[in-house]
Amino acid sequence: MSSSCYNCNGRGKVNCSSCGGQGRFRCSSCGGRGQVSSTNSYGSHVYESCHYCYGYGYNKCSKCDDSGELTCYKCNGSGQN
Repeated sequence: MSSSCYNCNGRGKVNCSSCGGQGRFRCSSCGGRGQVSSTNSYGSHVYESCHYCYGYGYNKCSKCDDSGELTCYKCNGSGQN
């Protein structure tokens, strides 16, 4: 008889340690606003979409590929010990 994995509570998945289970990070370039201030050719300040997050205000977590979860390393995703 096998018991449930204590690390993932038998789910086979754990929260991503890089993004805390959110699957994404707030964009550091625009501070999560999705827009950045720039100066146009006339010297006026304008807002444009952030080039790093494409105007979304966040970037995908590359460790968990935007899912927020990783396969449990203790049970290799089986959920059992």
